[in-house]
Amino acid sequence: MSDKTTPSPFAPFAPMLDFWADAMRGQMARTSTISDEITKMERTGLEHLDTWMQESARITKAQLAYAVELGASMRKLGVEAMTHATSAKG
Repeated sequence: MSDKTTPSPFAPFAPMLDFWADAMRGQMARTSTISDEITKMERTGLEHLDTWMQESARITKAQLAYAVELGASMRKLGVEAMTHATSAKG
């Protein structure tokens, strides 16, 4: 009986497969890093959007309150003008 083993027919391709595997591991590491960076940018963007929306809501509420106050003042001036006009002796 012989201890001789038959060489693999794929042995000549082993260096190329090793190179390919290393290249893919590197690519996956870079892809993972990019994905993490995109997640950070999305989080920051959403935080900015939340701040903007809260500020917009605050400004809108202030504008509505001013509009109500202005409307009340205009009605009061209208009533005062009519009262003055009807009580004037002429």
